[in-house]
Amino acid sequence: MKRHFLPLLIAVVSVSHATAAPVNPPVRADLPGYTGFDDCRIAPLEPAPRNEVVEWNGACEGGFAVGKGELDWKDEKKNRYRLKAKLVRGEVQGEGELKTADYTYIGTFLRGMPHGTGFFTYKSGNMYEGGVAHGEQDGKGIFVWMSRSEYVGEWKDGKRQGWGEMKYAEGGSYSGQWHLNKWHGKGELVHAGSGRKFEGRFEDGRIAGSAQPAIDDEKYALLHKDRTPSLTSSVPLDASWEQLTETQKNGVRETYAALEQGDDPPYPVKGRRQVFEAVVKLNRMAGAAEGNLTIYVLVGADGKAKHATIFEKPVLRDAEDVEKLVKNVAGVMMLDTYKPAMCQGKPCEMVYPINYVFDIAGGPGVPPMFR
Repeated sequence: MKRHFLPLLIAVVSVSHATAAPVNPPVRADLPGYTGFDDCRIAPLEPAPRNEVVEWNGACEGGFAVGKGELDWKDEKKNRYRLKAKLVRGEVQGEGELKTADYTYIGTFLRGMPHGTGFFTYKSGNMYEGGVAHGEQDGKGIFVWMSRSEYVGEWKDGKRQGWGEMKYAEGGSYSGQWHLNKWHGKGELVHAGSGRKFEGRFEDGRIAGSAQPAIDDEKYALLHKDRTPSLTSSVPLDASWEQLTETQKNGVRETYAALEQGDDPPYPVKGRRQVFEAVVKLNRMAGAAEGNLTIYVLVGADGKAKHATIFEKPVLRDAEDVEKLVKNVAGVMMLDTYKPAMCQGKPCEMVYPINYVFDIAGGPGVPPMFR
């Protein structure tokens, strides 16, 4: 199959615009699972079309939909599917292009479902290329996250399973055995910051025998003048790293999958309030935002920010306002002062990742959340 992988997807499947009318009424039960008119049948699709209603804009021949065209249907939950493909006797043949609310897929199919080999572009910005079975990653494949963390290896039922290598955007990597998306079995871990290696056994996503650290699950708010929350955080906003409790520090460390036990990530010297207040102020100026704002700042061993990388932007009515908000927040983060990361007791270079979640769908009183 022709590879379509990163970063630009150029290949598309051509679409026929034959004059056949859309297919709506269900057929008789002489061909179980088929939909469409009696003279233009369509083979069973997954997920099954709601009320057996499918539209087809291509040609019909010998009682079946044939040639290039587009199938359009909704499932029982009213999720929409649009599939551009070539049909032979009503059934998808070869490669096609499927669009849903969550992803676009180009590849091979079984009963209208991604199956075989293909390429996914997800709404989140994540991408996958490789084996697919019944709509899930299966076999060998490459998954690239929006943050540019990358996994290359084996999959089963949509989970990292078997052998694989993961490179983390926050630093470090792991290569070895996986089970249900977690390190499990023999492997090698390269720690973030120090680059030190550990080779041995892993269990449930951790070095075998190491304990799961306790994490503070309380939420801390930045308040409006009327005392209502304008933004919430997983740690106190005014606390420096030294002022955080160990369980609060563990919540920050959890962001770094490959951080060595005993090491610490970079952190704003005066806590998170300065950047948080800038986010809230800019959000008010630009109007209510929705979605994620993800920025990674590289902090040197001297505690100074070297550069900021923007991976994800929220949605606003005005595209110019989005760019202004994002650039201003990144600018504030670059001017902030940081406690450097500590690797084996010595200052080291490491990224400081932030992710603001703006949610206007929850209605009034739902503040942005920082992870």
